[in-house]
Amino acid sequence: MKVRDILKLLISLIIISGIIYYLYSQGYFATFNQMQVQDWAILAGLTLILYLLSGLQMAFMVQFTTKRKISISDLLFMPMSMGLFSYFIPTNGGFFYAVYFLRKKYEVASAEGFSIGVVSIYISFIIAGIALLAASLALGIIKVYLIIIAVLMILSPWLIYLGNMLIQKIPMKSESLAGRTKNYLNRVISQSNAMMLHPRVVWVNLLITVATLLVFFFLYYYLNTALNLKMTLLSIIALIAMMRISGLIRVLPGNLGLEELFTAGIFGMIGQDPSIGLVFSVSLRLCAFIIMIPGGVLHTTFNSQYFSFKDLKALSRKAK
Repeated sequence: MKVRDILKLLISLIIISGIIYYLYSQGYFATFNQMQVQDWAILAGLTLILYLLSGLQMAFMVQFTTKRKISISDLLFMPMSMGLFSYFIPTNGGFFYAVYFLRKKYEVASAEGFSIGVVSIYISFIIAGIALLAASLALGIIKVYLIIIAVLMILSPWLIYLGNMLIQKIPMKSESLAGRTKNYLNRVISQSNAMMLHPRVVWVNLLITVATLLVFFFLYYYLNTALNLKMTLLSIIALIAMMRISGLIRVLPGNLGLEELFTAGIFGMIGQDPSIGLVFSVSLRLCAFIIMIPGGVLHTTFNSQYFSFKDLKALSRKAK
């Protein structure tokens, strides 16, 4: 592990340790006393459904782009391995793990792997943005920053397309690193746009994304009730939408500590207590650990022939 990787790990540990100390010193840990065993079981069950939906979406997209079928075990457990490796590979580790695992086991080209992820993000953003906009209008709570966020999410495919067009107009030597990166980016964006024009891709991803967002809604709503946070309907929908955005900003291992701070900031933006946002985020991470650690370890163990420690080092370098 390189020095900068160690520094990122230390930063994560310092941040999360500070958060835990703050919550403990301010008495916020008492909030967890309201949670019963059955509450944790229900939250873990909803989290498991989210992993399964993610695997189903990935399996469909791989089969559509390559005509190869993913095994049932990979469909069920690979999203958990992605979550697990996000703690070992500092920057967007789960995403990079998925791309290179699919390449090793199913011979999916890396550009196609990234394109699959981009399409999933596109549709997720569009649906979450529409839901946020509709909720704001239906409830008569018009907040400029929420409207702007919703519109940007809905327009994200076109904004990225325009951004790529501008980048492609920048003169670069094709053999240089910048030139190769520009061409690779254009390939990924072009493939993603082509997939977005296919009705079957759009409808299947739409259905899975809607189901995923509904599960997120039930997860957040149940946690809101279990912790007696008294969040409004709009607050929950806004939280889901903005958490989709913050989920892309992954610069520390598992975003440990940073994700909690993001959530606290989002809670402040929607008029809630930021400290409760920390409690909310810690609860979600614990639910993820309950499912992700055993499932991810199991999947990695049974697929060790496709992913070695040598590959892990190379993958870490790719993630920089």
